[in-house]
Amino acid sequence: MDKNPRLPFKVGQLAESRSFVPGFRAAWFRCKIKEIKLKNGQFLHTLEYFDFPDEKLRCTKVYQKNKYDRLSAPREKKSHLMLRPCFPPHYSESQMVNLHNICGVIAIVVDEWKVGDLVDWWYEGCYWSGRITRLLGSDKVQLILCNVTS
Repeated sequence: MDKNPRLPFKVGQLAESRSFVPGFRAAWFRCKIKEIKLKNGQFLHTLEYFDFPDEKLRCTKVYQKNKYDRLSAPREKKSHLMLRPCFPPHYSESQMVNLHNICGVIAIVVDEWKVGDLVDWWYEGCYWSGRITRLLGSDKVQLILCNVTS
């Protein structure tokens, strides 16, 4: 095994983690990576959650199979991404942004939102992944939450 593997995450990095717990399948939770360790040939990331300070530190694998998926046979269960980097700050193309004052990655949004666009919606301490189903106004949309198993 490589003694210095190229891991996608680093200790101290801000990230987002999700869970298969029913009721939270489409949610991503803001966290900080406190520790990375190797156990049984897999890397475990110990996470501290910003919006849930009473939540104990938890270890997670970057990819996991959904143990709540009762419809698929064990060999057919897909691995799902459980940890992702935080999305960079984003700005509309029409916003005046002084790029000289920005350090790091940003996203510039060129178009307006459209039906079918994938979005993350901040609600009740986590991001919920969804797809826009209807435009309701200049800054309001209707969406359907995405299912983790699809």
